[in-house]
Amino acid sequence: MNPQEQLCPNPECGASGKAGQIGIHSQKEQRYRCKCCGRTFSASYGTAYYQVKKAHELLTVVVVLLAYGCPVQAIVQAFALDERTVWAWMQRAGKHCRAVHEQMVVQKEMDLIQIQADELKVKTYLGTLWMGLVMSVKTRLWLGGAVERQRGKRLLQRVLGYAQQSGCAGKVLVAVDGFNIYLEVIPRLFERRWDWLRACWQGWTEVAIVQTMKQRRGKRGKVERQIARGTPQQVQQLIHRSQGRGGINTAYIERLNATFRLRLHCLVRSSRTLIRQPQTLEAWMWLAGSCYNFCTDHEALRLKLPVSARKHYWVKRTPAMAAGLTNHRWSMTELLTFKHPPEGYLFWQKTRNAQL
Repeated sequence: MNPQEQLCPNPECGASGKAGQIGIHSQKEQRYRCKCCGRTFSASYGTAYYQVKKAHELLTVVVVLLAYGCPVQAIVQAFALDERTVWAWMQRAGKHCRAVHEQMVVQKEMDLIQIQADELKVKTYLGTLWMGLVMSVKTRLWLGGAVERQRGKRLLQRVLGYAQQSGCAGKVLVAVDGFNIYLEVIPRLFERRWDWLRACWQGWTEVAIVQTMKQRRGKRGKVERQIARGTPQQVQQLIHRSQGRGGINTAYIERLNATFRLRLHCLVRSSRTLIRQPQTLEAWMWLAGSCYNFCTDHEALRLKLPVSARKHYWVKRTPAMAAGLTNHRWSMTELLTFKHPPEGYLFWQKTRNAQL
């Protein structure tokens, strides 16, 4: 137990969000105590294992199987669990992964250079849902997603909002499909705004938009590419910086869509295992996306390390490692035990850093 790394979970405490104010209350029961307000809390508070009655190892195994696309019915039969318990653990893990994503990805200011966004149509028992995804091309990092009942402006604003919050001001290229509402949402979302905390203008100096439209009727296999905003020289420069070679495309987000379809069996076309509630789909999305960012090596991100004149070694990296968010590949246990700070702490920390 290390009390120096703990934060008081009481939002009304004067020491909330301040390190060094926590002591050990019980070594046997694994509990801490705040020196300011006197409140005690469990060592597992703020993790996915908080108030779980069964063995934590069993929860970890079940979450790993869910994150990699194992059917729920197989998990129920293999571990003799109730199906409602499995779904509840998935909801718990998804909620925790969303908090980890907001702390590790959203709060960082990264140079995105090029982002790609797309939407997936999901059939459920209660109708059709739309799940939007956005990613950074250079690091293959999944920046976030959202689930809505309609494919409209609200969905695009939520999805692209994660890219807007995690990116730093500069030049950015946004590659999307032929959905025209993108042309209305992107300029408003990435425009220059006055930052009251830093007392300066914040925003992207240059925003280029390219579209890749696939022919759905008539002649198949026809793809039209157009520059909706920006100059050809600007677009080519951003493409060269982010993906090295190639032209206008949405191949990277399409590959990410295939990964999500592989790990979320409800996204498979003509699937018989449908989702009932949007909250379930969104929790599963956060679980699969966080596992993809922190726990899965990406082949395109490998680094060639020379050992001698004739030998070399390939260093495997995850998207989070490529983005500089971490220096090693996380295990699922490390992801589930990662402690997110109390509510309101991130905003307080961001405000304090801006004032300094």
